[in-house]
Amino acid sequence: MSVEGRTRWLALVVLCCGNLMIVLDVTIVGVALPGLLLSAVGLALFARAPVGGNFALDVLPSMILLGIGAGMALNPVLLAAISDVDQSEVGLASGAVNTSFMLGGALGLAILASLAASRTGGLLGSGAGTAIALNGGYHIAFLVGAAFAAAGALLGAALLRTGAPTAAHDTAEPAARPSATPAVAASCA
Repeated sequence: MSVEGRTRWLALVVLCCGNLMIVLDVTIVGVALPGLLLSAVGLALFARAPVGGNFALDVLPSMILLGIGAGMALNPVLLAAISDVDQSEVGLASGAVNTSFMLGGALGLAILASLAASRTGGLLGSGAGTAIALNGGYHIAFLVGAAFAAAGALLGAALLRTGAPTAAHDTAEPAARPSATPAVAASCA
């Protein structure tokens, strides 16, 4: 499949997920937190992969959990970040959140790669083979990544509101609540 085809599928999935949350009236917390926890479990499972592991047993379950978890968590986290922003400033808030996503990903990757390299170097210095040392370095990176995802879920559970919208949003009429168009809802079913 071409890059253009994959981009179209990704756009359809993002559109459907956002509209599905609206149609089902699912809370942001009810989707994002389980997604972060699934991501944490997927990363923790990667941390147990042996040197001569099997793809179906040691990689695929982790990738499935990580993919589903990240897919569940990213859009609701963006929605939570811009939910209390005035309509006139939503674009600015969305840009700031997307920039934070990019910087956070770059910083997180730098931290995890540094931890992996340090652990790998330590194991090589103690006489471990290259494959065992690399595996040990990746294990520590995946464990720390899992801890970050779990901490994000715990912080989200503690800090995100699950109740009604704030007073700034209560002025809109109930009929003005966004909903999926019938065509979009049908394409997502």
